[in-house]
Amino acid sequence: MASRVDLRGLYPPVRDQGKRGTCVSFATTASHEQHRGQGEELSPEFLHWAAKTLDGVPHTEGTTLRAAAEALANLGQAGESLWHYDERRDQFVALYQPPAAARTDALTRCWTRGGAIPSGVAELRAALDAGRSPVLAAWPVRQCYAARWYAWWGPPSTGNARPLPAAPPCAGVLQPCQGCADGAPDAG
Repeated sequence: MASRVDLRGLYPPVRDQGKRGTCVSFATTASHEQHRGQGEELSPEFLHWAAKTLDGVPHTEGTTLRAAAEALANLGQAGESLWHYDERRDQFVALYQPPAAARTDALTRCWTRGGAIPSGVAELRAALDAGRSPVLAAWPVRQCYAARWYAWWGPPSTGNARPLPAAPPCAGVLQPCQGCADGAPDAG
């Protein structure tokens, strides 16, 4: 295994989701933008809408990684300029849907090169070492361990390493997993 892997330089700047439960869409959007490598800003709003149409839990604010992956594979993701994210937007109103131009544009950006890997630091490190860029980790609200690592693979990177945390935060959020280093606490 590589002694360190750092993917931070490949990711777009951090964006603010505000108070909405859209962390899956934001983390997956960052992964999609990194994978495409074109410096193009994609719409987390579109991805959230698309995932909510598929996740089977319409009365909850958040969505699932499985639904986001399915949405990317089948509906794609529109550019941010066609449907801007708005932290005050109410996804529970009947008019919550993207403009027609955003739907058409999204179909040009379908992404099917991803999948789940088993939970655990060793599996995450093996995926990084294999040239994948695992970027999404799910942390349940009341449990301080990674429930399942999701791998979205793209080109490997070089640069400064960011160690895996000793204990993931118990905030019930998703964030890109951008690297690891030997010798870091809980590095496997």
